[in-house]
Amino acid sequence: MAAFSANWRFNKADYINNTPSRRDGTSLTEERITRRVGMKFLLNVSWNLNIPQNTIATAATYYHRFFMLRSFKRHHKYEIAGACILLACKTEETMRKISQVSSSCAKFARKDLSPYVKDEGEIEHWSRTIKKKEPMIAATLCFDLAINKPYKVLLDFVKTLKGVEKNVLQNFASHAWAIINDR
Repeated sequence: MAAFSANWRFNKADYINNTPSRRDGTSLTEERITRRVGMKFLLNVSWNLNIPQNTIATAATYYHRFFMLRSFKRHHKYEIAGACILLACKTEETMRKISQVSSSCAKFARKDLSPYVKDEGEIEHWSRTIKKKEPMIAATLCFDLAINKPYKVLLDFVKTLKGVEKNVLQNFASHAWAIINDR
């Protein structure tokens, strides 16, 4: 597998046949389900923390890149997602305390949607786990934490369009934004 590349592009054959999870015996269907469940957790925690879309996209990119290089059988999807959120908050300068991220992770991991997690031990466990996983994720990604933001590219492109009606531009941008979010 062409694991490390300047642009982080993986071909479809690598994803289908040669991820670390696949080499560890995980079926393609099981890996897809696990990715989807982990991403749902990442999104729920991020939305709960009112994290901006660019930061969420960065966390999601870290998550997917990490699991192209490491196995789901050796790393828990929720723990990696929580650490990716904190790492993305730092790199995108979205101020969130580790206690906030930990509390939100605890809340969604136990599927307890009450406003507060009452078990301080669980929150502390999440804090320790995220602190441990965050540098491991950065090292796995070779500290290549700069992400080409699809939203910035889109907005810069829209700004270059001259002579187009404002409502047409807004409609185009909102449809393009939706397509970016669906990838």
